[in-house]
Amino acid sequence: MSRHTRTKHITIKTYPHRHEADFDKAFLESKGIRVIMQGDDLSGTAPGRAFGGQGVRLLVPKNQAEQAQELLKKAVKAARRKSAGKKSSKQEQEPKQDS
Repeated sequence: MSRHTRTKHITIKTYPHRHEADFDKAFLESKGIRVIMQGDDLSGTAPGRAFGGQGVRLLVPKNQAEQAQELLKKAVKAARRKSAGKKSSKQEQEPKQDS
């Protein structure tokens, strides 16, 4: 008889919108972290309104929680740097107006 051990999962982040949770779930799974989503934002019926005010929770195995949080932080920082770079290059390309 095989013995199943249950992995303890913990919430690492709560989202008001399901699509935000879906995005981070896919990212973490691409890095080899198993992710469970709990909750519902009433997608289709009332998009953007979290059911019962609970939002959508992202859960990962307890032993990977720190790694998952760090990956999400790094992804946010990288996106901000990329966004800032696009803004500064747009400003450089805009012609200067003479007064």
